[in-house]
Amino acid sequence: QLYSFPLLDGGAPLIQPVSVREVARCFALAPAKEASIGQTYDLVGPVSFSWRDMVFKIIAALGRKGIYEEIPLLLLLRALLWLATILLPCLLIAGLAANTLSLAAAEMGAGLWVALILSAHRWRRVILFSVSGEPLILASEALNAFAPRGLQRSELLKMAVEDNTGDPRPAAETFAYVPESFEQGLARILR
Repeated sequence: QLYSFPLLDGGAPLIQPVSVREVARCFALAPAKEASIGQTYDLVGPVSFSWRDMVFKIIAALGRKGIYEEIPLLLLLRALLWLATILLPCLLIAGLAANTLSLAAAEMGAGLWVALILSAHRWRRVILFSVSGEPLILASEALNAFAPRGLQRSELLKMAVEDNTGDPRPAAETFAYVPESFEQGLARILR
């Protein structure tokens, strides 16, 4: 299950997601279309929106709720909650074994542990948080010197922090391209 999701630069850059089926169809038609020779086409979806909006749409389609944080305090609180859930039984057992904890205090601690478990399981919101893109890109570029070509990701990170939008009309005219909306494609994938 997804509990948190980092967004480079807050997920602000714009994108126009497109179905890979439509891209493949246009590629297959291109050699037979005289008008496409020497041309470049923007094969993009019909509407642009931010990465953050896209992730919220996916979360909603999965039947979940999300919350965005510029500084991920809720993520830290969730981590602390799980840490307490894991450590509390260890501390109770150690206290009982060392005879430094009364049975009544251990029972109260066990009740607190049950409350922590219930709280941790009820906290189902996906936490989206901002991660600065520039340091990740710089680190990725440094790793490119050592990583095999297939694992080099700095160019993908650069694309994620800049707008990736275009005009679908020329492709629509040449290939009878009618891009499906992101929501339609998502519903088709999740069926």
